[in-house]
Amino acid sequence: MTRHALLTPVEVCARGYAVVAVAAGSLIGRADITAAQVRDEKPRDSNVVPALLPDNPEHAHVIGWPTFSDKARVKAIATPLAALSTFERAPPAPPAAPI
Repeated sequence: MTRHALLTPVEVCARGYAVVAVAAGSLIGRADITAAQVRDEKPRDSNVVPALLPDNPEHAHVIGWPTFSDKARVKAIATPLAALSTFERAPPAPPAAPI
């Protein structure tokens, strides 16, 4: 999760591409939702808190989120959050730097 109120769309996208480069995945896009919306929909013991990383000082965590092994509970929480979010498709990946 990245707080991006102070980032340009290009900077937000660059953060996404940096994450998928490490995770060996692909970036399809992002789902935008406010921390207030998460707090309103989340379980009572959850919250959104800053979790700064060296390469992403806008990183945040949702604390109190169930473990992914509890798939039914994760889905029950994530589904209404997905409905509140807006999807922004990622532009094509930037070309790789020459070696």
